Amino acid sequence: MAGVIAGLRGRLVVSCQAPPGSPLRRPDVLAALAAAAEQGGAGAIRAEGAEAIAAIRAAVDLPIIGLRKREVPGSPVYITPAVEDAVAMREAGADVVAVDATRRERPGGEGRDAFLARLREALGPDAEILADVDDLAAGAAAAEAGATAVATTLSGYTDGNRAADGGPDLRLVGALVARVDVPVVAEGRYASPADVAAAFAAGAWAVVVGTAITDALALTRRFAAAAPG
Repeated sequence: MAGVIAGLRGRLVVSCQAPPGSPLRRPDVLAALAAAAEQGGAGAIRAEGAEAIAAIRAAVDLPIIGLRKREVPGSPVYITPAVEDAVAMREAGADVVAVDATRRERPGGEGRDAFLARLREALGPDAEILADVDDLAAGAAAAEAGATAVATTLSGYTDGNRAADGGPDLRLVGALVARVDVPVVAEGRYASPADVAAAFAAGAWAVVVGTAITDALALTRRFAAAAPG
């Protein structure tokens, strides 16, 4: 196996994103966070939006997993919902494109397999596609449809699949590792080094951590909630 994802085996991926309304939601700030992650030992960056990806591309030498979050009327899919979104992320500097590969209805009623086929045609046969999934069936189907790797990103975030304890879905990581022949990336609610170690012990190829490293707003709120004032 060759390519960017192949080189991420045993590595930490840092997600440098910021939600709407956050003061961190600026390309220059996200680029600075990515540079800090690079100095800290990250193997790659996960980033959202063309402006942020372009800024990060100029700031670091690490591979970038790019995506676009966009709401589309009539569909719950919001992570890179359309082929043109993926193309734009590649043009901005993303090495790998992450897409929603759950079984949920896509914009226009398009099926997941048809979407992945069109995406592969648009990006080229050597393009690396990371399929964000929410359960074992979705991960297995995405791998069979040609995804380069599958990630547990959406486990706990889709209807009928809500996180019960607020922790990472290590069970899904292990189930996917046993089922699919492509790398499995652990992502979603990884909040401590112990969580990361547990994911690798379960067979994860790489682990993505976001909020626990780069979201100063969310982290401050957690600590502030423990203060009496």
